[in-house]
Amino acid sequence: TVVFVLAVRPVQADIYFQSAAAMFDASLSGDDPALFQAAEATFARAVAANPDEDVYHLKWGERYTLVGTSSPDLATAAPWFQKAQEQVVLAERIDPKMPYHTFNRGHLQLVFAQLLDVEQRGSVAADAEVALQQAFDKLPSDPQVANELALAKLLRGDESSVTAAVALLEQVRAHLDAENPLTWQLLGRAYSAAGRSADAEAATQHAIG
Repeated sequence: TVVFVLAVRPVQADIYFQSAAAMFDASLSGDDPALFQAAEATFARAVAANPDEDVYHLKWGERYTLVGTSSPDLATAAPWFQKAQEQVVLAERIDPKMPYHTFNRGHLQLVFAQLLDVEQRGSVAADAEVALQQAFDKLPSDPQVANELALAKLLRGDESSVTAAVALLEQVRAHLDAENPLTWQLLGRAYSAAGRSADAEAATQHAIG
């Protein structure tokens, strides 16, 4: 009986999670607070049924992030990003050795940083850089991780960070993914920030293709 219950619980958890996700999406499209509360409650049942499943928290955090990025102003967006951050932290606790959880935490901070004005952006980008550097140290061959780390450096805005971003992006271009449009786009931004206008224009044109 115990073995049977243990086998069934992950299946039940998946059913709860899929149902919760559908309710969450429907609640947003219909602006239905009661349905949103039902989605949250059903998500909690999924987590209770399979507390070792880190993917649930990541996918739920992605939904919070989407709401945050589509919010009309920073005051409305900030609580959603906080909720998303909490979900990523829970995923990290479940599997602390998974470097992509650290990357997701940095990515989330990076998305939020881009909603802020220049005066506020630097400190959040610095926090993102710490997490993304940790992820990059474990995933040095992943161009997406490298590109986001470079973007965090760019958003910090100081001269040394911009120089480091240029060097990192040139490394990605030379050794990881020479034709990645995002790398060339970021190189254009980095060169521009570094005052290399001719290189910036060439990189931007390459990104456009």
